[in-house]
Amino acid sequence: NCFVEVTGRLETHLHPCFLGRLGLGLRGAAGYLLHRWVDQLQCAPLAFVELKPAGTHAAVVAESPYVHFLSEFRAVGFAPQEGGWLVGRISSTQSRAGLNVLLLNVFNSFVHKNL
Repeated sequence: NCFVEVTGRLETHLHPCFLGRLGLGLRGAAGYLLHRWVDQLQCAPLAFVELKPAGTHAAVVAESPYVHFLSEFRAVGFAPQEGGWLVGRISSTQSRAGLNVLLLNVFNSFVHKNL
C-alpha cells in the first residue's frame, strides 16, 4: 500500500485577520504542503485529517503583526515503496531525456531513459 497516515508539527505565521477564522488560516498555512514531497514526513500529504494549534499560546515578534505558533496535524500521505507497483499513464508532454508519467492522476513523475 502506498498510502500512510502521518503526524507532524508546523511553524505557523498567521496574519491577525485570520484570528477570528482560525480554521481558514490554518488550512491556508498548511496548504503549501499538499501534493509535494516533504522529507521530514517521508511522504507527499494528500489531505489533512486533523489540523489544530499545538497549544494555547502564540507570540508576536517585534513590530510584525503576524502571530507565530505551532500547529499539529494528522494527514494521509502518498509514500510509494521501492519495488512496489503504481498505476500511471504516459503524459502527453515528453522529452528526449526520458519518460513523463502521471501517477494516480495526481503526481507527475520522470523516468530517465538510462534506467
